[in-house]
Amino acid sequence: EKLKSGLVWGIYSGLVHSAHPRMAPFVLFLVALSIQNGVSGLKIPQGISKQKLYLVPKDRVEQDGSVCLDGTQPGFYYSPAEQLTNTSWVIFFQGGGYCYDEHNCHDRSRTRLGSSSKWGPTIIDGGVLSSDSRANPFASFHRVFVMYCDGFFYSGNKEEPVEIEREDGNHKVYLRGRRVLDAILDTLDDMGLDTADELVVGGASAGGIATYLHGDYIKSRYASLKRYGLVPVSGFFLDHISAQGDNISAQMLQDSSFMHNLKDGITLSSCKDAVGEDDVYLCLFANNSYNVMESNTFVINSDLDKYSLDHIWRGDTDCLHNNFVDCSPSEVDDLNGWAKDFRRDFQNSKGSVKKGNGAFIESCFEHVAAERDTVWEHLMLNGVNLKDAVNNWWLSNGEDSAEDHTYIGCFLKETAPHMCNPTCKVV
Repeated sequence: EKLKSGLVWGIYSGLVHSAHPRMAPFVLFLVALSIQNGVSGLKIPQGISKQKLYLVPKDRVEQDGSVCLDGTQPGFYYSPAEQLTNTSWVIFFQGGGYCYDEHNCHDRSRTRLGSSSKWGPTIIDGGVLSSDSRANPFASFHRVFVMYCDGFFYSGNKEEPVEIEREDGNHKVYLRGRRVLDAILDTLDDMGLDTADELVVGGASAGGIATYLHGDYIKSRYASLKRYGLVPVSGFFLDHISAQGDNISAQMLQDSSFMHNLKDGITLSSCKDAVGEDDVYLCLFANNSYNVMESNTFVINSDLDKYSLDHIWRGDTDCLHNNFVDCSPSEVDDLNGWAKDFRRDFQNSKGSVKKGNGAFIESCFEHVAAERDTVWEHLMLNGVNLKDAVNNWWLSNGEDSAEDHTYIGCFLKETAPHMCNPTCKVV
């Protein structure tokens, strides 16, 4: 139980960055104030977008039961396009781990990852939601940041609420992420999404998993689209044993999938058919979902992802800091072994070679770093920065070979300094 708590706290603390802007530390401070206290009128640094909160209308929530964990209305933050006639949109799903049992979900329901009552009227955000065209190729689009309040990748679908008995009384917890997803999209349709010509869908960490799970479904809703693409960030997790020889992370996902009724909440039916209904939790691992997805996708991930090393691998902990400067030769060998396993899983997936796809797989010790403008501008592979890599993919005809838009990083060097990509310093 202690290990479970540590894993979930690691997921929460590692993935919850999606709840905040990923700019400079002083901006993080401003955002914390804005979110916690609902402060408006803050002076916003150039290139950082201020987004307004919209909740799903009460009548829609009451009709379909599309509620957060605590029963409150789900919602999103939205910035309109520079020109209201613009029909290009970007939707980005917030991350923040998941809840793994009934009491853990109730605890989460009392936070901003489970209740819209904790959200402020505005937030400031960056990355693919930034208004700065120097960093964000989608800066001129309508920009939507979907808040994560269902506890399981926008994918649970449990009809009856869970009854929780605690010392302070009885409580209900709602596990209805799939309904939340549809309610969010329906509400955005009322705001013009249903007439979009271009749509980019992405998400970070848990939001990245949601992008893999629901990207094809979202595309199927919009017949008017002329261009569509997915940009999952730090959502490619490995089904991998730990340094101790266990696979607790996969077991927890399996148990949680049953509790949240994932089999009736997942929209990627091709993955469920491939792995079988009893093992539908395997679709949470991107090597399985990406293997069957049809939508054009650009994967952004580190093969030395910080969360994965800290909470799935759970080994070589003495050197997992400061770009691996203190790693011994044996630790470097372990980490390069992990990176090779990541690349194997990625490259064995049919998505890695599908026409219209691409990827930016670097070797920085980071998680969701691509939510910061500076990373889009300055993180580079093969002489190309992340912004240009994504933009070149997006502006292609959708029929280019995946190889044309795939950038793979280096392995750690055996001798110090071990970090092989000097631009990793920006993360």
